Amino acid sequence: MIELVNLNVGGISLVKTGDLVFREIDPLYNSFLNLAVPADPDFRVNILPRLDADRPLQGTRVFAAADVYEVFQREGGGRLAWKHPKWPREYLVQVETNQDCRSMVMHCHEDLVLERADRTILANPLRYPVDQLLLMLILARRQGAVIHSAGINFFDRTCLFPGISGAGKSTISRLCAGKRDMEILSDDRIIVKQDDDGFRAYGTPWSGEAGIAVNRSAPLAAVFFLKKGEENRITKLSPAEALKLLLPTVSIPWFDPAGRDGVLNFCDRLLSATPLYKLSFTTDGTVADFLAEFMIKAP
Repeated sequence: MIELVNLNVGGISLVKTGDLVFREIDPLYNSFLNLAVPADPDFRVNILPRLDADRPLQGTRVFAAADVYEVFQREGGGRLAWKHPKWPREYLVQVETNQDCRSMVMHCHEDLVLERADRTILANPLRYPVDQLLLMLILARRQGAVIHSAGINFFDRTCLFPGISGAGKSTISRLCAGKRDMEILSDDRIIVKQDDDGFRAYGTPWSGEAGIAVNRSAPLAAVFFLKKGEENRITKLSPAEALKLLLPTVSIPWFDPAGRDGVLNFCDRLLSATPLYKLSFTTDGTVADFLAEFMIKAP
């Protein structure tokens, strides 16, 4: 049983209000939890156990992702509704957000209530995929994005390895794990943000097959698009070539015009300012040293 107060991912603080207690916190989240509450959190989350979370939703449905979630918009804000594959006719969690994405109310279905005693105990609703989608919305307005990518630190600078499922993100993470002067931030999802000093990459709790999730960040050094091959080879890419490969890996709120444009503009700035490469690599274990040697020589 964990008193989750502040979930900090990608330098964004999601502060829970109210007296609810959660169970079933994924161990990968441990380093992302913080009992200290910042004076000015990025996002306040008021979580309510409600019996009517499957009530009809008001507003216009603007987006639906299979049987996972739907988005409804109305004047002054919007509502996101998450389903569960075992309860296809009910909404397990509904989230109401305000227009500027600074706060939200999360309504939880009674099936998430585990115990009612002195305090209500819930199965944790603020976890994947809900938290990832909320971060997508928040970052879209704060010069950042969630990218389907592995992130590996070489000498305290992060290299991104974006790719759809099966591209080799977990494979290259395993091949580089434990190597000297290398640190894996995540093997599946990375947050990238822009600030006054440039672009910075952050580990997330949303791991892939390798199960790697580290709450750390570093300046962004380069982007490598992966391809498994018969030799280790690096080819330089133009921003136009890289954009076609990057867009399928970026979480973009297509249903939100302001957020959509924010992420697309962010991608344009990222590709214009960052060295871009295609990496063909073998799985014989030699790619780690190959990359390290390349990064030592890189500007």
